[in-house]
Amino acid sequence: MTNADRAAALLGWIRRRPRGARLDAGDQWCELLIHTATPEIGKQWTDTGEIHEERDLKGRAEGETRSAPGHPATAHRGQAAQAR
Repeated sequence: MTNADRAAALLGWIRRRPRGARLDAGDQWCELLIHTATPEIGKQWTDTGEIHEERDLKGRAEGETRSAPGHPATAHRGQAAQAR
């Protein structure tokens, strides 16, 4: 919990902070589906001697996916790749 002076200072900063540009209709977020993880763990810890090892997602059943929000720039790159 914060005191009244700190809360007032924080709210004042929020009111004065610069505002970013608004997104136009073409700037849509996307949904990313993540299937596997390839953490950098060091070649001495892998069976293959590679630095990265592909694994299922931590805390998920084998083959399960996870969704995450994708920034509009990521969506644009995906659309450009599909158009090729």
